[in-house]
Amino acid sequence: MVRKLRIIVLLSLFGLFSMVSAPLIAYGYFDQLNSMKSETIPVGYWDFVMADPYTIMDEELITAFTNLYGVESLEELYQNPVFQTIMDAASKTTTGGSSYTEQGYIIQDVLVGGIHWDIQGVRVTSPGNASLGFMRQINREMNSSGSLIHAVLPQATATPLPYPEYNYFVASDVRNSLTNQTYGFRLDYQVAMTTNNPIANLSGISFYALRGLLSSSSEKMSDRTFVVQVSPTGEEGSFVIVGSTKTSTSVPVANEVFDPANPLSYPFPYYEFNLSADQISSMPAAGYYVRIVFDGGVSGNGSNATRSRLVIDDLKINQLG
Repeated sequence: MVRKLRIIVLLSLFGLFSMVSAPLIAYGYFDQLNSMKSETIPVGYWDFVMADPYTIMDEELITAFTNLYGVESLEELYQNPVFQTIMDAASKTTTGGSSYTEQGYIIQDVLVGGIHWDIQGVRVTSPGNASLGFMRQINREMNSSGSLIHAVLPQATATPLPYPEYNYFVASDVRNSLTNQTYGFRLDYQVAMTTNNPIANLSGISFYALRGLLSSSSEKMSDRTFVVQVSPTGEEGSFVIVGSTKTSTSVPVANEVFDPANPLSYPFPYYEFNLSADQISSMPAAGYYVRIVFDGGVSGNGSNATRSRLVIDDLKINQLG
């Protein structure tokens, strides 16, 4: 797997204006383990291609969590005792409680599809069970043997890490055959995502979505509701529903369990939630805050409990005009 690197180019304006020849400019980059490396690149013209907006989403999630817990590296985050309880709770698939005792958390300023969102992971309990909402990047890259690199549900970190490409924020899942994209994102269990700022001239929101695959034959999942809401202020209690529906399994029962050696591709249902005429006419000049809520938390007693995960592809915020 090619590791994604965040590049920081250090340019000196004074040096650029005073150059007579074409020397080399130094730059540095940090990889995901925050190891500083030094290289040189030649001065010249560079073409920067706009990448898939989800290719560095894991870095967005990591940064949001390191900011939340005041740590500086991924290693420190994995070792943080509070985040370890989050990993424990977000990894549950069958009967059992967790060591996480808070009601949930909010990570801020996560760039998803070109829009900044606040992500809320909600803790849900039922007799003998617990779940905690979590957002993950979907990365369907494959190795040279044609098997998917990432697990459908990464296990909580251990020392040494479970496998070389391990990243708790990255998972694999079913591919949308209608777009055939490698990257996307998934809402695991009960999650709410709200835009940081209002969206002006909002007309609606659209995306493809499908219920995620089972991590094993012992896991129980069910179709759950997801809701699109808007608010003029972003304050709790002010959001109103634009539309809601339930996830669709669609995938044949024989293919419901994730198999990394046989990547599954399937057409996702397409959903479009448009504001009503009244909602549009009442929209403030600044626009509406947008919220997506997925009700995938644990439900039911003991071994009969179910959970759900929602894979989202090609998320678009649509605007008038």
